[in-house]
Amino acid sequence: MITRQQYFGKWLNSPDMTPVVEEAAEHLIEIVNSLMQIAEQEGVHFPINPVTGSQISGRLYGGFRPKDCAEGSPCSAHKLGMAVDLYDPDGEIDAWCFANQEVLGIHHVHLEHPEATKGWSHWSIKVPLSGRTVFWP
Repeated sequence: MITRQQYFGKWLNSPDMTPVVEEAAEHLIEIVNSLMQIAEQEGVHFPINPVTGSQISGRLYGGFRPKDCAEGSPCSAHKLGMAVDLYDPDGEIDAWCFANQEVLGIHHVHLEHPEATKGWSHWSIKVPLSGRTVFWP
């Protein structure tokens, strides 16, 4: 399961963590943990990223991203507290999500297309411009 500390990382006390961002992130974490639990019950394994020590992917920017982060657009869901990248080195998480889009939809989670996220699975509660559950970044 993802914790608040893991999601915000070194930006836990950042001025970019406004009350609106914090509320969105708390909602995201709750949904992500609930969805992870469902997937785990179906046999999906959420490995620990050796770099972050959690299920969050990347080196630094798989969870919350501050506004001055060069990764992502100014309105990136990560900068709004509305997205997380889960460590998915074998594509197992993306495969489950792609096969269970109705479950994602029930939880209001949107997934970047697995072909665009090799090694991680991008989950967002921000509706993409396409409005689709699975979208191309």
